[in-house]
Amino acid sequence: DDELAFRVDIMQNGAVAKTFTVEGNPARYEVQTYTEENINVSGDFSIVFTNLCPTNTSGSSADRVCVWNVAWTSHE
Repeated sequence: DDELAFRVDIMQNGAVAKTFTVEGNPARYEVQTYTEENINVSGDFSIVFTNLCPTNTSGSSADRVCVWNVAWTSHE
């Protein structure tokens, strides 16, 4: 089965303010939901997603990971 793993870095002022990894198995053609991370960052920030499971396989979608519907609630 295919594996799914990507890192999420919350970047603020050029540094990582929070990081966590999302993993799943199997991942191919299945929607996975992840809602358990408490980020608790205020102010301006960016979110960086990094694929941790590259296969080095040729093809247009060999290592594709799609992230949909990122939701953010207010800082506590």
